[in-house]
Amino acid sequence: TFEELFIQTYSRKQNITFLGHIQTCCRQKRWQDLLRLMLHVYKTAINKELKAKEDKGWLRDKWELLGLRLTQAQQQMKLTESALVFAFVEGTLAQAVKKGEWILLDEINLASAETLECLSGLLEGKSSSLVLLDRGDTEPIHRDPEFRLFACMNPATDVGKKNLPPGIRNRFTELYVEELEDEGDLR
Repeated sequence: TFEELFIQTYSRKQNITFLGHIQTCCRQKRWQDLLRLMLHVYKTAINKELKAKEDKGWLRDKWELLGLRLTQAQQQMKLTESALVFAFVEGTLAQAVKKGEWILLDEINLASAETLECLSGLLEGKSSSLVLLDRGDTEPIHRDPEFRLFACMNPATDVGKKNLPPGIRNRFTELYVEELEDEGDLR
């Protein structure tokens, strides 16, 4: 490791503050600062310390290898700064399934076939589960007993609306609400 190599080249006692800075950068995940400090030590070790010590060729080789790795890490960091980084973020539905919360899905009949297929697995019974394939999971998220799923939809009479497939629709308790025409009904 860097610290072992450092101690083989420099005095630990005289550099205790510097080693503390290295550890702080690691703990606080300040990777650029850490890399900058390590590269500075590498250059100093190669250019000053090890030139005077001809019998330390094996140590110079270790520093050269570390220098190569540090340079590669620096290049990778530069690439990630300019590149888009994607990460899976667990959604509201998955969190509700885990925590036993209630969730309302509005206009469920407009959902894609893939989405409805995923929901059907959740509606199979009290022991049903959800697998987050987009995240690459193979283990299911088990449904909390308190989890409840409510869904709303408008009749398929409007343009662009469609009926909910019977296999999904049968898993819900259906309530039909007449169109509200009187303003007093809204209060």
